[in-house]
Amino acid sequence: MNAANYAIIATSVDGIVTSFNATAELWLGYTAAEIVGIATIDTWHNPDEVQVRAAVLSKELGHAVTAGFETLVAKSRIAHRDENEWLLIRKDGSRFSAWLSVTAVRDVLGNTIGYVCVITDITEHKKHDAALRLSEERFRHAFDDAPNGMALVGLDGRWLRVNRALCDMTAYGEGELIEMDLQAVTYQEDLEAELALLRQVLAGQLPSYQAEKRYVHEGSIFRNGRQREVGLGQIRCERERLAGIGLRLVKAFTRRRWGLGLRGGRVCFTARQ
Repeated sequence: MNAANYAIIATSVDGIVTSFNATAELWLGYTAAEIVGIATIDTWHNPDEVQVRAAVLSKELGHAVTAGFETLVAKSRIAHRDENEWLLIRKDGSRFSAWLSVTAVRDVLGNTIGYVCVITDITEHKKHDAALRLSEERFRHAFDDAPNGMALVGLDGRWLRVNRALCDMTAYGEGELIEMDLQAVTYQEDLEAELALLRQVLAGQLPSYQAEKRYVHEGSIFRNGRQREVGLGQIRCERERLAGIGLRLVKAFTRRRWGLGLRGGRVCFTARQ
């Protein structure tokens, strides 16, 4: 038990610590001699946090749960095991985030004769989560507020997320684009060339591609009963591997200025320098 990478603490049925492993000594700052036979497991808990948990359990279990040791073991008596996140307090007053699992120990007749508490230090996990949330927030702002059109596209070509600039370029609302796919806003004569590039990205043959393409948006060409224009823009596609999703295609669109002319009864656009 002393070689475990967890703080493992055993108690009697009334909560007095009977075993305190080396990891518990290291993480909590107490020696086993200071704790065993003397302290209960609520010693390193924040009283305010315990009070809040006691109120929650009282409502959940339908009877009053006393703040203290009883709070930590009340549910394990019923469910055999109870697990929660806690902010534990070391002997020196410093704190760390931990995941606490409390298991009731029973005799052959099913009577509770003690408890085993296993503590996992989740400090680094919490830091990682915080950094990930910050990174996602920064990405969200960079994505939503970008002056160029940007989109996350699924492997089937459907829009997963679009920013305001792309909505402005295509003259579609966000909800409308999400119901469409990439092919629907790609000018038909350019579609096969882009799909060929896209297939190479998905196959890992290209890390990304950048190309000039025409896209359709509401304006002067009637198609499927809707009036739309053809525009010319730069598109960049990057592939990113995401856990649980597979691939994310990040597309950035830059709209260019247009000159307008009529050829053969169709509306055409030419780029201006």
